[in-house]
Amino acid sequence: MAAYLKLFRSFNRRFSSVANNEYINIPEYPPILDGSLKEVKRRERESKYKKYNELHTVEEKLFALNLDKYYGWKCMVLKEHVYPYQFLPFVKFITRTYLVDVNKELFCKVQNVDIEECREAAQNVKKYLQETILFELKGKTRIEHPKEQDFVVNDVIESINSILLSFLSSQHSHLLDTVVDYEPRLEAFWKVGSFNPSDAVYKERQDEGLDAEECSELVDHWIQYFGTPVVQLRHRLPLPQLETQHLTCYNQPQSTMIVPLENSDPFLKYGIPFERRNGTSIPGHWPGDENEFGLLSYHSQGYLVDRPPHFGNKEHVESLFAQVILSSYGWLHGQASYQGFSTFSDVTYPFVSQNIITDGRQFTFSLYQLNTTALHSQNSMNNNRANVCVTMPTSLLYEEIRGNEFIGWNDDVVASLLSFYLNKPKNREKELEFKPYLHPEEKYVADIKDKERRVWLHKQFRHMYSNRPRHRLPYEIYDWERIYKVKFPTRPLDARLRPFELDCNPLEDRKYNEHMPPYIPKQFRPKKKHWTGWRSKFAKTYYPDV
Repeated sequence: MAAYLKLFRSFNRRFSSVANNEYINIPEYPPILDGSLKEVKRRERESKYKKYNELHTVEEKLFALNLDKYYGWKCMVLKEHVYPYQFLPFVKFITRTYLVDVNKELFCKVQNVDIEECREAAQNVKKYLQETILFELKGKTRIEHPKEQDFVVNDVIESINSILLSFLSSQHSHLLDTVVDYEPRLEAFWKVGSFNPSDAVYKERQDEGLDAEECSELVDHWIQYFGTPVVQLRHRLPLPQLETQHLTCYNQPQSTMIVPLENSDPFLKYGIPFERRNGTSIPGHWPGDENEFGLLSYHSQGYLVDRPPHFGNKEHVESLFAQVILSSYGWLHGQASYQGFSTFSDVTYPFVSQNIITDGRQFTFSLYQLNTTALHSQNSMNNNRANVCVTMPTSLLYEEIRGNEFIGWNDDVVASLLSFYLNKPKNREKELEFKPYLHPEEKYVADIKDKERRVWLHKQFRHMYSNRPRHRLPYEIYDWERIYKVKFPTRPLDARLRPFELDCNPLEDRKYNEHMPPYIPKQFRPKKKHWTGWRSKFAKTYYPDV
């Protein structure tokens, strides 16, 4: 026995895991980290962003954005055609957009199209456009409806788009590969920082014992945008970058003076509602579609008819600019999300879109270039990038229609309209990687080889993006509790069983994956050939690890 122990000790010494060069000449110390609460939270956020970027597929990245909240995020909801008074500075701030209003000549230089070719084509297509507009306005018998004017505008836009595609496709092959979407689902979800805290947040911080400086610390808001485009055109190749060197004002050094600082409480100043929901980013199609880049988007301006006239013409024009910025940013943000970028991982190359806002007679043309999506926390103030929106003044296609004749027909508007179709998408630099944050073999859920995981992620992703309400109502403090327990504590002998009495909030604290998995009846559980333990009673889940 003694000989055996001696041999065992010798064996351990010989195969010890301790390296021979245990000591080094230059000592290496672990980094000294700041232990303040602010720095600890910052490191936690950065660690979470890193995990988010390491997810393989587009759907998992979009899915992971909502895993922190079972009942969804408290979002600032913005909808197209709903713009409060003097809303443009706020829209510029939350999208970090630099707006440039230019004339026709400079607009064409930035767009980089041959305007002479457009003017020549405008003369050839003029007759067909006039016949189409006359048929939609006077040749159809329509049933009276409260939104009849909106239906007329939508029909005019769809007919104009159909005529131009039919006329130009024979000479311009890129239009043959274009996909047309009618009234698609356009949604965007992003985070914006540097907002002043509301009175409720300030008081909540005071109750926690924080000092005045900590109570006044800026906050971030999630923004959910819903767009209502009439027609969208998509292509498998992106549009070329804008020729921004022609904009002398854009060549100045990037600074916070480019984008106005409008960080007041949005509910207090503009009455913007906050809703609790899952954040969704959809640019009009589901992930995996081959035609994933935007070419052209049409939007209506029917809301201007009901806008109070005392706001003035200048404010009406500013509301159009706000519509241009929000609709363009929302569309491009969704496209960037499908390339693997997000509000946490900034884009590595610009995205470009073309936008037309019209009622069939007035046309507002604009170009938008998305240069950054990282607008959270300090990036909203210190970001050295800015998105660019280039617009032209609103112009009339015609002044009026007398009988079947157009009075004051404007060929320049038709040429501008054609220039958006003749702007040909093309490949970017060969060394440019379009999807740097996606796995090379698993870009979408459909690429996952594990059938069970693929089916589960596909089903759960679509269920999340349907935004159906939970089967149980969210937690709330009832009125009698707020009166007799919160505001006036007059029931001291009641058992403390409610969440607000236990200092917890299920709306904020509960995670999306904190639920009982689906139960599997015994007869449907997978059979095992050999004994390896009890079979699981519950179905397997595949939530992303973030």
